[in-house]
Amino acid sequence: MAYRGDLDAWYNKGYALKEQGKLDQAIAAFDKALEVGPEDARIWTIKGNTLLELGQHEKAIDAYNHVLRTFPDNADTIVNIASALIEMGRYDEAIKECNRALEIDPDHYLALVFLQQAKEKTKS
Repeated sequence: MAYRGDLDAWYNKGYALKEQGKLDQAIAAFDKALEVGPEDARIWTIKGNTLLELGQHEKAIDAYNHVLRTFPDNADTIVNIASALIEMGRYDEAIKECNRALEIDPDHYLALVFLQQAKEKTKS
């Protein structure tokens, strides 16, 4: 039987590997943590961030969507999705996500920044 301590140990290991630039190994550690706590939003978020660093944008969005199932009004997570969409060149979708985040938090700095970036990209 797995315990909460196992989840934290795998999270910490993954975080350390991520900081060392060992992103694939970090993902493996986060996956182990998710075996213990499959709904842990903290793990899904850092896994999504790591996948984004690896350029695995669709997988990152999937990870962020796990967070939104538990916390549907998490503006930070919605902005992370917008960031991935911008990286993928899906600017109209990114604009929608930024606007969704701004409905929740009208002063969300990154939502405003990414909204502007996406709008500029649609003009070019």
